[in-house]
Amino acid sequence: MECRIMARIRELKGGWQVADAEDEANYPQYVSEREVRLAIEGNPEDGYHLIMSPDGYFTADGWFPTTEEALVEAREVFGVSAADWK
Repeated sequence: MECRIMARIRELKGGWQVADAEDEANYPQYVSEREVRLAIEGNPEDGYHLIMSPDGYFTADGWFPTTEEALVEAREVFGVSAADWK
C-alpha cells in the first residue's frame, strides 16, 4: 500500500524530520512543504516497514510488527487517513 501527501519537513544536518511547532518558530529557514511518498511493505513473518520518502531527501523507514501499527504511526505523524492509502 502507498500514498502521497504534503508535509512540513525540517532539514537537518545529514537528514530530515517532520517539522513541529518549535522547528517552525526557531528554524523557519530549514522548514519547507514537501511531497512525501509513504509506503507500507512487509509480511506477517518479518513485520512491516513504513517507508517515508520526502521529495529531495533520503528515504527513511520504521519497523512495526503489524500493518495496523504502521498505519497508526502514519496517521499520528503525517495525518494520513485510511482513505488516503491505495
